[in-house]
Amino acid sequence: LVGHSLGAFIILQYMEAVEMTESPRAVVMVGAPYKVAKPELRRLFLVDLDADVAIWKAKEFYVIHSKDDTLVPVDHGRKLAAFLKAKFIETESDGHFMDAEYPILLETIDTIATTPFEFAPGMSLPNDYENKAWADRIAPSSDRKPDWMT
Repeated sequence: LVGHSLGAFIILQYMEAVEMTESPRAVVMVGAPYKVAKPELRRLFLVDLDADVAIWKAKEFYVIHSKDDTLVPVDHGRKLAAFLKAKFIETESDGHFMDAEYPILLETIDTIATTPFEFAPGMSLPNDYENKAWADRIAPSSDRKPDWMT
């Protein structure tokens, strides 16, 4: 899924609100706002998104934002990327309305399409079982008895 500006915001709302039977391979957001501040626009959107819900509904998120975007400042892109645990791609001089050809978007889509990806829900979360000392206390790897059994 690819969304530009408020279109990216609509994609996030859709993903949060709809029961999905399959996850999109990726969501790419270009020049997207982190928050909608203008009251006349706020009425059009469910402004408070639950990132935890949206994050679980796509395999990957990408945020592309230009430093010289005067309509939606680049800081919005940075915050949105952090909020969604997305890959952030910052460009120098594409503004808010990029040219008819937008190479960074095409490169991003090509990367997504050609890179194998194995999705496992929660894979970005820390794995408590990788800490061997902690895991041994729960399920000892040797024949010794746990401390509470002695």
